[in-house]
Amino acid sequence: MSAAGGWSPRAVIRCANRPRASTRGRCGRCWPRHEHPGRLTPALDRDRPALFSIYARAKLDALRNEPVVPPLRPLQDDAARLAVSEASRVRVAAADDVLGFGACTPGRIGMLFVDPAGRGRGIGTALLARMLEGMDAAVDLDVVASDTAARALYDRAGFRFDSRVRVACNGMAVEVSGLRRPASSADATIRRA
Repeated sequence: MSAAGGWSPRAVIRCANRPRASTRGRCGRCWPRHEHPGRLTPALDRDRPALFSIYARAKLDALRNEPVVPPLRPLQDDAARLAVSEASRVRVAAADDVLGFGACTPGRIGMLFVDPAGRGRGIGTALLARMLEGMDAAVDLDVVASDTAARALYDRAGFRFDSRVRVACNGMAVEVSGLRRPASSADATIRRA
């Protein structure tokens, strides 16, 4: 994704099962609810609005346990976050619709957001596992310290507390934990909750 509006092909998780007419757009295998994360396919320009929307909902959800929730800066208006995605391999989880996305560079997970309505289906786990594939060295990431669900996901993946800082989030201070997955964890699989 570029600030100029271009969209580089990345990877997307989509449901491998084609909807049947009788399932009203659901995949058929897991009807009436999608219980699997889908599969990876390249991200397309048409995914951008969904990614922006998921970012807004998931970012606010990640901040829900803060004493005061800071105002949201939309992803499309945040040059620094857009630069992270442009420099990263972006993975998008989707079934009938995009359900989540993540961005990474070697040694760093820059973003991982799952639509709050799609949580608990293994989407975050699948995205994280795919982003960690081939990362033999230590991997770092930052997470809102009060986001217990994200912390639990990263804990199951072998990430451990490394640092804690307060950062400005649209004019408000938010505590962020730096997590690190040691190189020795590279071959480990992510435990399911």
